[in-house]
Amino acid sequence: VLTALKLQNLTEASIIDELTAFVAILFMLSCILSFISIRNISARASFYERIAEYLFMSGLIVMFLIIILISINIVF
Repeated sequence: VLTALKLQNLTEASIIDELTAFVAILFMLSCILSFISIRNISARASFYERIAEYLFMSGLIVMFLIIILISINIVF
């Protein structure tokens, strides 16, 4: 995402940078919780996995919105 912004000289896309950082945090938290759920044998493992799935899906949705914002910025 950031490389695409640099190649197209879209320097005013500050919100896209912030959303990309937010998505990176969501994906990292999802990975950490998923790892914890794999390594954990207790009943909390399913709770961690469910939260990891929600974080991952949220990251995908926000990434989709970023792509839409970039596409709109290119078209207009």
